[in-house]
Amino acid sequence: MEEIGDYIRNIAMFLIFSSFVGIIMPGEKYKQYVDLALGIILILVIIAPLGNVITALGGDVFSDISLSYDRALMAAHCRGGRSGARGHFGGIS
Repeated sequence: MEEIGDYIRNIAMFLIFSSFVGIIMPGEKYKQYVDLALGIILILVIIAPLGNVITALGGDVFSDISLSYDRALMAAHCRGGRSGARGHFGGIS
């Protein structure tokens, strides 16, 4: 339950910070860029706890995906072809 309170507190603190940045910004020239940057950071703040949930539920999902991809590349290499795989460097051998 404490995690939910921390989550909400982080979002509230970021919203206060972004409002403060909007207030002290000297002109309208860079407003769209600042809003874009703050929006991206807000998205990251909101989805950050999902990494903890994914790790708690299924372990390290991304390393499992990478490991299966590496195995498929090795199998294709051992067969003498790539079978659609482009390699680790986007087709550069």
